[in-house]
Amino acid sequence: MGLDARCWRWLTLLLLCLQVVPTHSQEGQHSERILVVDGQWRDTGALSLSWQSKNALRSGTVDVHRRLLGERGGASWWPLAEGIRHRRVYVDETVKPGKAYEYRITRTDGDDVQVGYWLAGREVDAPEGRGVVFLVVDSTLESALTPELQRFVDDLVGDGWHVLRRSVPRHNGTDLVSNMTHASQLRDWLALEADKAGTATRALILVGHVPIVMTGQVRPDGHNPQPHESDLYYADLGQRWAQNAKGELLQNRLPDLRIDMHVGRIDFAPLAAGDPEVELAHLKHYFEKNHRWRHGELGDLRNAYGQSGHLSVEITMLNNIVGPDQVSDGGHHDTGVTQPYLWGVDFGHWKGSEYPGAGIKPVFAINFGSGKQHFAKPGNPMTQLLAQEGYTLAVGWGARPAWWLQRMALGGSIGDVHFATVNNGPWYFGDYQDAVDYYPMGNYLWRAPVWVNLLGDPTLRAFPLTPPAGLSGEIDSGTAILRWRTADAADVLGYQVLRLNTETDRFEPISGLLEDSHFEDTAWRPGYRYMVRSYGLKQVYAGSFYTWSQGGFIVPSSL
Repeated sequence: MGLDARCWRWLTLLLLCLQVVPTHSQEGQHSERILVVDGQWRDTGALSLSWQSKNALRSGTVDVHRRLLGERGGASWWPLAEGIRHRRVYVDETVKPGKAYEYRITRTDGDDVQVGYWLAGREVDAPEGRGVVFLVVDSTLESALTPELQRFVDDLVGDGWHVLRRSVPRHNGTDLVSNMTHASQLRDWLALEADKAGTATRALILVGHVPIVMTGQVRPDGHNPQPHESDLYYADLGQRWAQNAKGELLQNRLPDLRIDMHVGRIDFAPLAAGDPEVELAHLKHYFEKNHRWRHGELGDLRNAYGQSGHLSVEITMLNNIVGPDQVSDGGHHDTGVTQPYLWGVDFGHWKGSEYPGAGIKPVFAINFGSGKQHFAKPGNPMTQLLAQEGYTLAVGWGARPAWWLQRMALGGSIGDVHFATVNNGPWYFGDYQDAVDYYPMGNYLWRAPVWVNLLGDPTLRAFPLTPPAGLSGEIDSGTAILRWRTADAADVLGYQVLRLNTETDRFEPISGLLEDSHFEDTAWRPGYRYMVRSYGLKQVYAGSFYTWSQGGFIVPSSL
């Protein structure tokens, strides 16, 4: 006799409760391998997809599926072609400007299954705003970082985010009950404010030694089961996490099977050995290079490097972001020190002491290896990479599970990548291929992992657009006269002026797209604050997308 709907609900609830039982190093192996895919735009506007496989012309079949970027779940993939034989190219002539498409290419030859993905689009629309970002700061560092935090808030606002800020007590590793109380209070505040934000994209940035929670008994690196640091606790705003009386969390998986916001941590306490001056110096340097990247001062980088068989998925996805000819074979400590790179993917040196002064230069990085996922440990190699001079701004621990980097190919953020990686695979019934967004997921099938943290600012994106410079403003006969210098960049198409609405605390457009380098606001009132940003079309390997630059601010003065 079959189970009715109520029984299925109870069974599902039971399975969720069982998630706190210790797990092994993997959740089951799978046979799929990554398929190397490439996409080329034709003059006709069609997209030509190709794939690499030695046996593709002699045996096996290929299926091509597509969906719009942003759709989720295995059922969202729609077939374009099935059972392709004896060729390695498919041309999609149905693509339309203004949309971003994801493609899945599956090659099957007996038991050998290869799967590859590609993101493509032309003239993809730019978002008017980014969403709501929660900036949470360690209260013991806040006053010493006043100018850096104010500039960082301006940069977030200038990127289109609405910023909500909160200070919290510093992490307390000697009193876990008190530490857990502070963490749960922060999570309750985030849930309340996130609910007010509605359907807007939400991001969380943890600055300083914000309370760290440890959870579960898992071993994603194959070593002994142990609790793991998990900033995902703050980003999962649904179900309560099981915990004991000692202030320890028990979850081996996300209890809600997914996170609800982007999240990243900027925390150099693991490198400071208790010295607040060292910690502050690292934080100030990070905010300086973050500002410079956002404003295009570090360049519009179009190159990457990668090595390690463990990271084959991530390395293949670099092709989508910068093109296969711009991906070098190498690692952090050799290739990564030669010049600045947009992305670097590597197993990396296992010793944290090998990183200070190394001069490793990727802006975004994967640093895999046993134990590195424990970001709170002294001298942690991931944190050491984040502290590199001049460049590195975000670091993740890849491979287990694999990170799907291609979302940055058309203007997505590193937070988009992290979010898609964590939320890939919350299935319980049926074949996992019908439920997940992307596979293979590294060496094993990982479900709702708790240990996948992002170090750095999750709102950062590739391919910055040059912002306007030389901004100034004056008041003449009750009119605000705003001026700026036009950008010497072929991809800038014009400028927009926005004015702060003090009732909503948000900047709102008061001009259309301007070709000139000045604007007059006849509705000026004392205290008005303005923002000017560039608008342009970025040509990238995956196609092209419209985007806004960082905004610059003007408070006009009287003549």
